[in-house]
Amino acid sequence: MADLVQALGDALNRDLEALNTVAQNLANVNTPGYKSQSVVPASEVQFNTLVGTSEKNSGEANLAAQIQSKMNLQAGTLKQTKRSLDVAITGNGFLVLSESGKNVYSRNGSLKVDGSGMLTNAAGFPVYAESGTVHIEKPQALKINKNGEIFEADKLIGKLKLIEFIDVNNVQPNSNGTFYSPADNVINAEKSFVYQGFIESSNVDTTKEMMRMMELSKHFESVQRALSIYDQAMSSGISKIGK
Repeated sequence: MADLVQALGDALNRDLEALNTVAQNLANVNTPGYKSQSVVPASEVQFNTLVGTSEKNSGEANLAAQIQSKMNLQAGTLKQTKRSLDVAITGNGFLVLSESGKNVYSRNGSLKVDGSGMLTNAAGFPVYAESGTVHIEKPQALKINKNGEIFEADKLIGKLKLIEFIDVNNVQPNSNGTFYSPADNVINAEKSFVYQGFIESSNVDTTKEMMRMMELSKHFESVQRALSIYDQAMSSGISKIGK
């Protein structure tokens, strides 16, 4: 019975994690360049293995807790803005940003120049070129070619640093629309290109995410009911033993 309780508890925790992932996707449906996390629907898990859990099939029951997620690298739609500080990236490349001293990654190419002349994202995180941060004096004269080279009044001042992930299962979304991954999971992006004056839309599919949320919510409620039935059975058994 202890195995059953553990399996049910694990299933609840995994469902909560999956629901949080779906909520994160929906929160970033309008974030330029955002890449959704794909969640394996709870309906694909054989919940009935939990109900008949025994020492023989307890390992099988844990399948219900193994709801996995990974980044969906499908490209979003490119929208022309004609703004010199907007860039869209094709391929699997990501911009490299600095947030509180650590590297984070983003496809959101809606950039700006802060008061000190530093190139940053919309939230103010410095954007890295291959040689470090970029300082711009005349944003109106900025040109960025498809290789990510940055020109100010025809003078080359840097080249955007673009990376891609070795394993997309080892990437975590942050609450601000950026992503984190260990340094050993990051390599230079060789087949990605930059388009100035464009923004890539999020690839979040609102309809699919809402369906996933409903499926996960139903599964979560089913596990809760199973726990409640188990608790009632245990209470009844203890009560009878007491008599």
